[in-house]
Amino acid sequence: MRRVYSVLETILSALLLTCGFYMLNEGVSDKSNATAMLLGGAAFSVLGVVTLQAAVRSIIWHRTMLRNSNAHDQANETNGASHTRA
Repeated sequence: MRRVYSVLETILSALLLTCGFYMLNEGVSDKSNATAMLLGGAAFSVLGVVTLQAAVRSIIWHRTMLRNSNAHDQANETNGASHTRA
C-alpha cells in the first residue's frame, strides 16, 4: 500500500512545483500584487521540493526492502528452508 502513496506523492509534488513556478513567474511579471505572488510561489515551490524528497526517499526505501527481502528468501531456499506449507 505504501507504493501507491509514493506515486501520489510524486504527482502531488509535480503539481506543487508547477504551481509554485507559475506563481513565481507571475509575481515577477505582475507589478500590482507581486509580493503576494512571490511569497505564494516560494511557499508552493518549497512544499513541492519537500514532497518530492519524501517520495524519492519512500521509493528508495521500498526498493531496498524488496532487495533485502528477495536476498533473504533466496538464502532460505538455498539452505532448504521454505515459507510455503504443503
